[in-house]
Amino acid sequence: LPTIYESRDYTNENDLNLLATYDKSYRKHHVTAIGGYQLLTSDFNNLYGYRQGNNFPQYMEINAFDPTGQSTTGYTNQFALMSYFGRLNYNFDSKYFLEANVRNDGSSRFAEGYKWGVFPSFSAAWRFSSEKFMKNLNWLSNGKFRASWGQMGNQSVGSNYPFALSIATNMYTVFGGVLNPGYAALNYAINNITWESTTMFDLGTDISFFYNKLNVSLDWYNKQTNNILLSMAIPGVMGYANSPKQNAGAVENKGWDLTVSYNNSIGKFNYKITGIASDVQNQMTDLGGLGPQVSGAHVKQVGSPIDAFYGLQANGLFNSFTEARAYPIAQFGKLQGGDIRYNDLDGDSKITGNDRFVMGNPIPRYTFSLDLSGSYKGFDFAAFFQGVGKRDDYISGWLAYPFQNASTAFVQHLDRWYEGNPNPNATYPRLSINQQSNNLQSSTFWMLNGAYVRLKNIQIGYTIPNSAIKKIGVSSLRVYANGNNLFTITKMPLGMDPESPESNNNYAPLIKMYTFGVQVKF
Repeated sequence: LPTIYESRDYTNENDLNLLATYDKSYRKHHVTAIGGYQLLTSDFNNLYGYRQGNNFPQYMEINAFDPTGQSTTGYTNQFALMSYFGRLNYNFDSKYFLEANVRNDGSSRFAEGYKWGVFPSFSAAWRFSSEKFMKNLNWLSNGKFRASWGQMGNQSVGSNYPFALSIATNMYTVFGGVLNPGYAALNYAINNITWESTTMFDLGTDISFFYNKLNVSLDWYNKQTNNILLSMAIPGVMGYANSPKQNAGAVENKGWDLTVSYNNSIGKFNYKITGIASDVQNQMTDLGGLGPQVSGAHVKQVGSPIDAFYGLQANGLFNSFTEARAYPIAQFGKLQGGDIRYNDLDGDSKITGNDRFVMGNPIPRYTFSLDLSGSYKGFDFAAFFQGVGKRDDYISGWLAYPFQNASTAFVQHLDRWYEGNPNPNATYPRLSINQQSNNLQSSTFWMLNGAYVRLKNIQIGYTIPNSAIKKIGVSSLRVYANGNNLFTITKMPLGMDPESPESNNNYAPLIKMYTFGVQVKF
């Protein structure tokens, strides 16, 4: 039978902002004050209708279809954020700077009594290069020390109603042999959740040398995030299968950021070099008193990076059927040659969840980039490198387990164990019709070194002199060639992109791209 579906969505968003500014200078004193109010609202409505059987085929309108068995559904989703905020800036003689901020934010995503959060911040700076005792230092162009402390709030928790219990209105039950409509609670929610808060302390300096040819910026920071909303397990006796959001977590991030740039010219050759490097160390400092929260190959636990890689310690592959069956440690399923061997870390002669440990850190360390540019007469050149010095990654999905859903096997799977293989150190376990449970366990066998260096972009151009083009009515003419993702230095398997998130083995490989073009101005 012919069917028709009709769906209508309506979104109405309003953003009201009110600002008041005060600015005053008196001799060497300068004060600026800003006060404001914001109201942001969003209202979404959906209406869906369905009918089956068209009595008038020449009309493809829902009203032309048979109303017997028709169905309609609809829902609405609303959100609002109200904020009061203020800022005060003061500087004396453009050498000493102070700033104070405060926000009072209220979100509809939290229940009454938990909607509002107050978030202050303060900063100070000293431009020491403007002091009289620094005036004779010709090699110093500019110098500033900075310090700041502040708090920020987060209410983006993946749902507009994380505090509300979900009720299903289409539940039915039988009473007296008759089917009766009913209601049932589905997903449990905790209504006393509130804003996540992040407190950050930063020390920094900005220094320029040799008439601003060499510029250095360095920051060290400590960031503490508290009241993190995590999906935490609840007792099964409560009758709910979900894991409601709770303000249960705390995370600490310590790190530094360094930027160094140098620009100069040698005759008609102008060039600039900019390098950026940073590092961050992350660990969970609180989990609401709960033990490790394991999800697949990840764990949340105090003392480890958030969502650290977690699993068993692999010890190569069994070389033969006989060796596998003779292994005295109980693993998973019926072992054969080419299966992964695991170490019994707790010494109980069997592999269980107690043998798991933190295998790696999913958060990149020592990220860096290098930006080069130069020009000589009409020629110009630019290149951009980027990379990560230390990164743990994990293979899963199609690259680890071929023929999932009866499809997809990467070329890497040719390097798999098979009986009689002259290479006992094959990269992948044996193939099987159904994925063997032993080899699907989270383990170090699937860990990768995700560090890399990549030439992200390079461009070469030439601008034709005006004397050669003025006769054709053109004011500027430039030809150029550009290349993206030309090469990558990495230890990751062929086809995997180290820039992609974990499980990037299910993503398409990065594409090299070459572009040739002409820029014309009239």
